[in-house]
Amino acid sequence: MRKILVVDDETGVLTAIAELISDHEFAVIAETSLWNALSKCARDSPDLVLCDLMLVDVKPAAVLPSIRSRLPDVPIILMSSMAERHVRTLVPGNYGFLQKPFTVPQLLARLEAAVSPGKYLCEVKRDAV
Repeated sequence: MRKILVVDDETGVLTAIAELISDHEFAVIAETSLWNALSKCARDSPDLVLCDLMLVDVKPAAVLPSIRSRLPDVPIILMSSMAERHVRTLVPGNYGFLQKPFTVPQLLARLEAAVSPGKYLCEVKRDAV
């Protein structure tokens, strides 16, 4: 079973996402704090990170570098209610993007693409255009 680290400081959103994706054959590590989530990664390495960009415990520009420092080879999907073009100027780098609010099929498609070898890079390149 693939493990996904989900980070969102809105408890209701975090719970809904965790319940939804655990119903679709993903093991979920759910945290409201990026720092708590990253400390858990030392003993429970995820296959994918799904993280909200706007967290109370870290500035948006520090989210991606913080995750990359602990999980350099793990695919990352950032979520935000901001438009993707704004996020890409604020946070440069290689990651997938999911705009809030999103539908269940959009979430599941993005997760499947991220955990499928080769497909994630195609998705990221397409998103960056």
